[in-house]
Amino acid sequence: MEALLELLSEIPFRPLGTVVHVGAGGTDPALHEAIQARRLILIDGSPASAAELRLLSAKGVARLDVVQSVVAAEAGTVIWNQYNLPWLDGTSDASDLGKYYPRLERTGSEVRQASALADLLKDQRIDEADGGFAEANVLMIDLPGQELALLEAMPPELLASFGWIAVHARADSGHAVEALGKLLRAAFYDMASDAGPRDAAWPTALFRRSSRRLESALNGQLDALQGQVSGLTQEARTASEEHQRIASASQARDAEFDALKKAYEALDGQRQALLRSVDDLTDKLAAMQRERDDLVAGQGPMQSELSARQTELEALRKTTTDLRADQARMSAELDKSMGAAKAAETRLATAEAASADQQAQAERLGKSLQESNGERDALRARQDDLSKQLSKAHAEIETLRAALSDADVRQRMLDAEILRAEAQLELVKDVLLREKNF
Repeated sequence: MEALLELLSEIPFRPLGTVVHVGAGGTDPALHEAIQARRLILIDGSPASAAELRLLSAKGVARLDVVQSVVAAEAGTVIWNQYNLPWLDGTSDASDLGKYYPRLERTGSEVRQASALADLLKDQRIDEADGGFAEANVLMIDLPGQELALLEAMPPELLASFGWIAVHARADSGHAVEALGKLLRAAFYDMASDAGPRDAAWPTALFRRSSRRLESALNGQLDALQGQVSGLTQEARTASEEHQRIASASQARDAEFDALKKAYEALDGQRQALLRSVDDLTDKLAAMQRERDDLVAGQGPMQSELSARQTELEALRKTTTDLRADQARMSAELDKSMGAAKAAETRLATAEAASADQQAQAERLGKSLQESNGERDALRARQDDLSKQLSKAHAEIETLRAALSDADVRQRMLDAEILRAEAQLELVKDVLLREKNF
């Protein structure tokens, strides 16, 4: 312990900053009194040792803080051993200490609650700004066998609160000064002095935080950070460009969406119009079908009337034929009578001297001739009347044929209109089906 405190004389600062002595019990009080420090923090797990350390304040040691706590790398329960040599009381096992103190005996043990060294230092508010003497702050670890674990558990930012670290180590179990040097070198500490040759079993060492290596490391970190900043700046620029591109794409998509929405609304309007057209066409088709049915129904009476007219025409044709036959027969009889009259006239002319009977007969023949002429005139009048009736019947037949032809034309037009309506309806259905699938 004295060797550890002697190392403080090699630190070129007076007064020192904050000096923390972990495992301060069992040390000659005069050595603590001789420490010139702005603040002195003494930590020990033994209640008796802590009570003795508090007496230093009565001896004029300014800014003295005594912390009575078992110290470990992590907080938790530990076995606190008590020995016949009080300054060895602690968590070290008797089997480890017996190699150095053959007459060492354990006088008792108890379960104690240990605090993490890092937590104790944080509670004491040890940091780089402590009084502005971070470079002169000293951490002394006087717990041989625990030094490596305690330092490994220290956060880098808390370890950096000390410009100097003095360690009282134990050479066995890998806790040599070399291992400590390797650990602390990674934290930018260089060995300033050691007392290893004087006590190889309990070596002591003093480490100083290297400002030069720290500055070099910080410069390297600064360069790396600048490179990262440059990379991040480029990434930010790229991200900004990508954001602008995405924003432009988003605006384009929004515009496309609006256009699609308008197109959809237009298509929906067309669909509604087509649906209305379908309804109108359906109504029109139904009306045309009804009209077709009415025309088909009206063609029956017209066909019947046409058949009756054709029958009547045939009857008139037969009557005309009969009349013509009677006319031919009567003309033949008239020709025969005229021939007889001519013969009679010839006989009358050659026989003017015929008797009264012959004259009477001639008169009767004349009368008969007049009657024949009257009948011939009556037949001619009847023939003319029949010709007029036949012409009228022909005209009515032509009228009926024209009406029937007009009905056929209208029927074909209706059929064509129905076919066009059905085709348009199928087209509308196909458009609606494709629109639904879309």
